[in-house]
Amino acid sequence: MFEPTHIIFRSKWFFTLLIAVIFITGVTLTAYVYSFVNQTDLNSLARGAQTIASSIDVSDISELKGSEDDLTNPAYLAIKAKLHKIQSVESDVRFVYINGRHADGTFFFYADSEDPSSDDYSPPGQDYPEADQSFVDAFETKQPNVTGPTSDRWGTWVTALAPIIDPNTGQVIATVGMDIAASNHQRYVLTNTAIPALITLLLLALTFIGQRMSRHEQQMVELKSEFVSIASHELRSPLNGITWALDNISKAPNLTLPQTNMIADIKTTAGNLMGNINDILNASAITGDKQTKLMLEQVDLGGLLKAVADQQLLTAEERNIKITLSTIPVGNHILNIDKEKIKRVFSNILSNSIKYSKPDSSVEISFQKAGDAYLINFTDHGIGIPLADQKKVFEGYYRSANAMHSGVTGTGLGLYFAQKIVELHGGKVWLKSEENKGTTMFVQLPATKS
Repeated sequence: MFEPTHIIFRSKWFFTLLIAVIFITGVTLTAYVYSFVNQTDLNSLARGAQTIASSIDVSDISELKGSEDDLTNPAYLAIKAKLHKIQSVESDVRFVYINGRHADGTFFFYADSEDPSSDDYSPPGQDYPEADQSFVDAFETKQPNVTGPTSDRWGTWVTALAPIIDPNTGQVIATVGMDIAASNHQRYVLTNTAIPALITLLLLALTFIGQRMSRHEQQMVELKSEFVSIASHELRSPLNGITWALDNISKAPNLTLPQTNMIADIKTTAGNLMGNINDILNASAITGDKQTKLMLEQVDLGGLLKAVADQQLLTAEERNIKITLSTIPVGNHILNIDKEKIKRVFSNILSNSIKYSKPDSSVEISFQKAGDAYLINFTDHGIGIPLADQKKVFEGYYRSANAMHSGVTGTGLGLYFAQKIVELHGGKVWLKSEENKGTTMFVQLPATKS
């Protein structure tokens, strides 16, 4: 007979795996979100600079001398007014300016967005010795770029540069620069990155709590109620948050194929983790010294099996597996059972039948009355269970060797949970299986006495 201490011993390995999955998933998601948000913000800045560059009249630039003689030049005044208006509208942008390049390769200001009375104002012709390689690149490659954080006499910035190209000669005659405070950019990126990071930390903290509780059987029994409550709310909610965040990220435009695949992999991992957590919660609810309470009610067996099958039709259809309800006796077949618990038992068994079935096969569900009990059968045409493993699969935290190599994830708790719940109802569960041919699960439940 499977003992609670065996669960505790085996759960050490489960928690180790769970911690590893949470950590790897969390780090991967956090790194991806950081990279995605950072690049999205930089790309937005680059597009803004390019838009400004395309709005500048090349003929106005050609009329500038790049000296204080431009102060009364109508072309300079028009450009100056446009830059000032752009800066005033874009609250995140601190400076907008146009640079020229001397014959010796040094850079100077044609115009900036600052009021002449400002201490940060750069008059036309003022040299800009802090210009780095990105300014040179904008001139020579004729492509926009983003650089930073870099520092100059005015502060530390993330800078977007876009070339202004003379359509007649095809030459770059000036560049538009747009600065945002590096601290604002970093704050924006870190704020968005903090969401998956905090969720990961919360999940790890809660998992460590669960691991410590599992080390001592008596402590686990005393704290079980609290643990189940915390786990059900505090573990499921962050995982739902991760799934929600991934759904939103996946809708972002211009995702590359590797990025799309990474999001899909993380979503699959999160879904598997949610399934594992549900298995742990179900097992935890029936492990310990206290008798699990059953909420008994009169339930029609045929209707319950149909509801369970309907819930898993979509999963089955994804693998082209047909679920059939056959050999269903006519009439009502009433059982006095805890409906939700038995429904989970049937769902666990059917889910296993679908997961381990071969594609393009079927799963048959049937039942019949035998004396004072009902016998329910779930038959699949899947990988089967090796003879040496057939008793062990009911022990909990155990999966057969071929199941572990099938590519299907699981905790090995589904059949343990099913057996315990059915036994609480005065019934029993067993199986008949042949490797590589399939498995039939049998569930026997007492019929309601007339």
